[in-house]
Amino acid sequence: MKKLLILFLLSSNTIFSQAGNDIQRANIRGSLSVLTFDFNFDDLFWSFSGGIEDVQNEWGAKLNFEFRPFKKKVQIREDYNIVRQYKEVVYFISLDADKRFLHFNLWGTDTQFFAGTRTGFLLGNYKGTNENRKPKFITTPMTGFCFNFSDEINLKVGYIHFSDGLVNVPDSRVTLGLNFILK
Repeated sequence: MKKLLILFLLSSNTIFSQAGNDIQRANIRGSLSVLTFDFNFDDLFWSFSGGIEDVQNEWGAKLNFEFRPFKKKVQIREDYNIVRQYKEVVYFISLDADKRFLHFNLWGTDTQFFAGTRTGFLLGNYKGTNENRKPKFITTPMTGFCFNFSDEINLKVGYIHFSDGLVNVPDSRVTLGLNFILK
């Protein structure tokens, strides 16, 4: 599945290009996102990221730092019959890549679909114990809508599957992120 997603992202420039099948010259600019939230009814993550956006070919890559802004009571299955409960602080350091495609008008705003992935390490510690969370390598697929308010500002609203290994927190989350493309 991961290989299929990567193949889709690499080939989507020519498949979904609306300017013909020519690969156009890159127009790479910096990007910054400080208001990104991944959440469901049981959990919330807030992230900061910075990276590059190719505004011509409509792809982006960012270094992302994501964290839970509070201590959460979590349950972790250690064995078939053993589930431990901790108060956990979590950090997720990742490299994000996404591709935007198919321009259309939605509610008077230039809108696109986006698909991408976050790949990185989930780190954390448990309050009140000497134990730390074991670092976990995670690849999370994401997809959704990108609302382009101007050439410099867009809002991404979508779905992300975040498999953090917690028993009491579902893996499905909504992602909501405001991106600023620097000149």
